[in-house]
Amino acid sequence: MRLRAKPNMIKSVKKGGYVGYGNSYCAEEDIKIAIFPVGYADGYNRSLSNRGMIRLGSEYCPLVGRVSMDEITVRIDHVKETVTLDTIFDVITADLDPMTSLTGLAKMTGTINYEVATSLALRLPRIYIAK
Repeated sequence: MRLRAKPNMIKSVKKGGYVGYGNSYCAEEDIKIAIFPVGYADGYNRSLSNRGMIRLGSEYCPLVGRVSMDEITVRIDHVKETVTLDTIFDVITADLDPMTSLTGLAKMTGTINYEVATSLALRLPRIYIAK
């Protein structure tokens, strides 16, 4: 199982600019961020605010700011690939990655991988692939 998403917005944040509710992240330098339509209403745990990661290929992209009801904000200025609104990121990976797999997310949030999987909301579109 994996969860993939495309950004719905890409923007720049100047040094000293804030990201997230309650100004929970302050940029220490000029950065580029992508905003994804996945949030705690979708089952992405709010405790991953300012510490979770998603992946583009093998590159980690840290969450900056709070996980909101409908969105996460991710820093992307370091990735080698040009990021567009059509770029697909892995929010939850199907491998054993300690930062992005169900098991890795469970460890970071203090639960078990089954709870992470069953918390994912029905509003997320699903594609079933039989192998």
